[in-house]
Amino acid sequence: NGTVGTLLLDPTDIYIVDSTGDFNITSTSPFEATSNLYPISELTIGTLLSALSYSNVIVTTESTANGTGNIYVETPISSSSTNSLTLQANNNIIIGYPISLQGSLILQAQGLIQNQQSFKNAINISAANIITNAPIQTNGANIILQATGNILLPSIGNVLSTSEGVGILFLTSLMLGRVELTSMLRIHCVP
Repeated sequence: NGTVGTLLLDPTDIYIVDSTGDFNITSTSPFEATSNLYPISELTIGTLLSALSYSNVIVTTESTANGTGNIYVETPISSSSTNSLTLQANNNIIIGYPISLQGSLILQAQGLIQNQQSFKNAINISAANIITNAPIQTNGANIILQATGNILLPSIGNVLSTSEGVGILFLTSLMLGRVELTSMLRIHCVP
């Protein structure tokens, strides 16, 4: 029972999945790729939520394996823990399912934060604070960001972009750059 720490999850391409076992990732902290021979790793939602229940968690694609450096959210992520979740990708963060956290969500991508384009799913994120360093883009789907605290989006580039969907932000404080939508942006501020 000490202070909250931070776990580092360190494979190349990482898929957050709802399956029975982790693949090419250590089973205890610190989580990292067990072999650089495989370009992908799978982190089960059970392992992620267990780690998040007692510590801040970082999932990163840093490694010497030969992958694209993407993080794929292939299952819903929902946690009542107030610890933070950070996703760090050398390329893109691809969100296929809703993310709902009581703690903060930090999305750091050298490419884009985007939806599963084949699903045309909405990006639906709810967290205490949502912090991104990269543009959020969808292909014909809504972008829904809900924060009980702050939403911090990059100050340059097309911060929110969707060809047909609606951008919806629920927050107490907003800092963002350029927004480019072909339809509508709704912002609901709650003091």
